[in-house]
Amino acid sequence: NNDEDTTATLDGIEVLLQTVAQFRKRQPQTDNELETLENAAMVLDAALTYNPANVQAFVKAQGMELVMRCLKERVHAGGVALKWLDLTTTTTTTNNNDDDDLSLYQSACQYMVHDASALKYLLPLWMARHLP
Repeated sequence: NNDEDTTATLDGIEVLLQTVAQFRKRQPQTDNELETLENAAMVLDAALTYNPANVQAFVKAQGMELVMRCLKERVHAGGVALKWLDLTTTTTTTNNNDDDDLSLYQSACQYMVHDASALKYLLPLWMARHLP
């Protein structure tokens, strides 16, 4: 049953990421497309906020890479996706986090820095400079 939950979580996160991925190289053209993008982003925000297992699914589904691509292309999706990096690499003290949950966030941080090369795109944003 745990394997089924993991598969369902990964599939759900992948569907949301695929919805956002449609806009990784272009701006939403209609109000309907903009609403679709914003709704997918809000659902993914909630999923990452309230269930630490979704953080692992996000990393496995290459969510961080999608964020980097969206930031690089400077599209609307980059703005909504930037929050996901915060949600996948930090934890709140209000949640009753055990060591397993904390290790998920730590591994997400390590993945973001080492594998997704996020600092290449994030540091220029923080310094108000142009992206590479």
